Amino acid sequence: MERKEIIENNKKIAVFMGYTYYPWNKLEVKNKYDAGWKKSIEASPFSKFNKHKGLGEDAYLCRTHAGLKYQSDWGWIMPCYVRCLLVIKEL
Repeated sequence: MERKEIIENNKKIAVFMGYTYYPWNKLEVKNKYDAGWKKSIEASPFSKFNKHKGLGEDAYLCRTHAGLKYQSDWGWIMPCYVRCLLVIKEL
């Protein structure tokens, strides 16, 4: 797989997991440090646990598309696997 294809697939996984990418040049982003892949805590299936970790209003994943590591890190891909099982169970 080429790097471009890996990045595109990682972006699809991030969206499936409930994350939204906020580029630094959009109006929703107050400053460049607010940019990146984020999701609302309420969007997480584990939201009741996240609030106790002090993650605040949004959960931050990473800054850039290239920073997504679903293809190389078990810690990133396993929550996706769990989410897939939950989706299949609901069918």
